[in-house]
Amino acid sequence: MLTPAEHADLARRKWRHAEAAIAAGAVKPYAATLNLLREASQHHPTAICSGALRHEIEAILDQLGARCLVQTLVTADDTPRSKPDPAPYLLTCERLGVAPGECVTMEDTPKGIASARAAGVRVVGVCHSLPAERLAAADLVVNSTADLSIPLLLGLL
Repeated sequence: MLTPAEHADLARRKWRHAEAAIAAGAVKPYAATLNLLREASQHHPTAICSGALRHEIEAILDQLGARCLVQTLVTADDTPRSKPDPAPYLLTCERLGVAPGECVTMEDTPKGIASARAAGVRVVGVCHSLPAERLAAADLVVNSTADLSIPLLLGLL
């Protein structure tokens, strides 16, 4: 078990490596995810609800030229409790001015799925990093965001 100081040091070292990768353009988005976000942002409120720190997400969005595609960003800096607690998703819905039952999200972890469902948000599990059986608690599970469309997402509501 790490001490708080060791944890903080590890987080700083991790960020230095991530920051270098972002600056070098080594962080590549899933093209279908970025396209889906672009399309959604033209007609619907969009947000990112992440367990990462704000400066990490903002750096990636800036490198991708995608910050303008999201209306709000909820990060680990914004809530005292993280996923699987519903607090991050409840805050996201509040900031968007939309009821949780009127939202759908994409998640790639069991904790993210649990958080969204506990908040009342419909959730699509995307198998970018985990197999479908690990994401089975989602309302819908797909292999990739390439399998999604705005009409399909809205059909989950």
